[in-house]
Amino acid sequence: MTKNLLVKIGLFTFIFLLSLKVITDTDLGWHIRVGEYILKTLSVPKTDLFSFSQPDYPYVYHSWATELIIFASYKWLGLWGITLLYASIITLSVFYLYRTSVLINGKINYLLFLWVAPLAFAFAGGRTRAMGFLLLSILYLLFVKFQLKNSRAIWLAPLIFFLWANLHGSFILGFGVLPWMSWAGEGEQGRAYYLRYCGSCHGVEGKGDGTVSHSLKVKPTDLTLLQKKHKGTFPLEKVIASIDGKLKIAAHGESKMPVWGEIFEKQASTQKDPAAT
Repeated sequence: MTKNLLVKIGLFTFIFLLSLKVITDTDLGWHIRVGEYILKTLSVPKTDLFSFSQPDYPYVYHSWATELIIFASYKWLGLWGITLLYASIITLSVFYLYRTSVLINGKINYLLFLWVAPLAFAFAGGRTRAMGFLLLSILYLLFVKFQLKNSRAIWLAPLIFFLWANLHGSFILGFGVLPWMSWAGEGEQGRAYYLRYCGSCHGVEGKGDGTVSHSLKVKPTDLTLLQKKHKGTFPLEKVIASIDGKLKIAAHGESKMPVWGEIFEKQASTQKDPAAT
């Protein structure tokens, strides 16, 4: 077992233990009774089951599937069953965020765990919204995998929404963030390409301090100063020419055989025509 694996296990265990908290949701008893009703009648109620003044008042149980799972957990281990259920949901959510972070950055982002730890603590405690957090995390991972690897797993998105619509009403949020995911995914794809092909020389932040920069005869350009050096205008055409080989740069190879031009051209054609693979 490697040190890296031990660190991962320790971090996820920390998230799980952090999520093991006393149930604080005042609607917990209500959720348990609704789940019990669904299991006994094999039907989802259409009116408010607990209203004294308006017993037949129409009501939409948007979390009916989650309430069924809550009741099953309660029947199994009592309140501890519900606590373990929510701790598992939160830990799984963080796991999918971790997978997404690794895809985008190419390495473990330990700051992610520092950020999600209080978030996990806030979502834990028997709140049905935790299901929305889990499914949003999965949906985000699917979109990133599609943007970076053209993954066919994106076809699972309709299934995710089908489950989400029955587990929690926050599925509407999923439709709201779809445009953002599409836009953000394009930036993440560009960052992934940069880290893979340029980061070793130009550095993660583009300051010319990559891991191999010290062994090069010519110091890599500080890309963060490009706009400043060109009087406030980013030299987009010059940068493109530097990448595809039209502009000769010694470290990039001969102009007749540029280092990255052919690679990006091949990847672009593959994305346009998946059958080419």
